[in-house]
Amino acid sequence: MTFSSKCALDKHVRSTHVTETFSCKYCTSMFHSSPGLTRHINKCHPTENRQVILLQLPASRTF
Repeated sequence: MTFSSKCALDKHVRSTHVTETFSCKYCTSMFHSSPGLTRHINKCHPTENRQVILLQLPASRTF
């Protein structure tokens, strides 16, 4: 099998040979990449309640 570019080869390897998948929690869609899942959620489920993860920043120390 030959590919027109390295990008096409990389896409084939990810979609055919990588077993890790990312599942949508709002429907039955599955993706081979986290950015693909994020793009799907933003496009197809924009009004769903999303859990926002707040990062706690360490308190600044004054000496």
